[in-house]
Amino acid sequence: MDLVKWKENAKVSQQNFSNLLNDRVWEQYDSKNEKNLIWNKIAFVICGCKEVYADEEKKIIDELLEKCVKYGKKGDYIYIAFLFVCAYKNSDEGIQIPLIRVMKDDGKQSVDSYFIDHFGRVYFDWSNFLEENVLDGWWICVPKNGLYSVTEEVEIEFYNQTDKGKILKEVDKHCF
Repeated sequence: MDLVKWKENAKVSQQNFSNLLNDRVWEQYDSKNEKNLIWNKIAFVICGCKEVYADEEKKIIDELLEKCVKYGKKGDYIYIAFLFVCAYKNSDEGIQIPLIRVMKDDGKQSVDSYFIDHFGRVYFDWSNFLEENVLDGWWICVPKNGLYSVTEEVEIEFYNQTDKGKILKEVDKHCF
């Protein structure tokens, strides 16, 4: 698949995600009684619908849940939301990678959020995710500001990260 076709597909995918996930800014879970609901949602988003998860998958899901609790617990509740990054490298079909948005501070400004990737890395805001994500060498398509629009058409942004990381690799090669 070429880049132009991938961009068309990514836009459709992001619109579909927005249609499914834009009806609320935050998902609110009772921190004492509903952690299992968060665990199940993370499991589904990360691993798909399964009857049984492998030990390594359970370990990742547990770690992501712990980080959601650590960063998203406000009073008696945990506030999270899910979004997806569409990624493309070379002539691949492209992939979708889940990202968990976690409420920061009082949540009045939903743009001010932590982001947790599928590896458990925590980014302290949207710009930190865009700068430090692990998708060096990829094109990515994301919802604008890491939020799905409540408007009919999703607002998306494309980022060319194909040169990301090359400068540091070149410096490492010449300096060490």
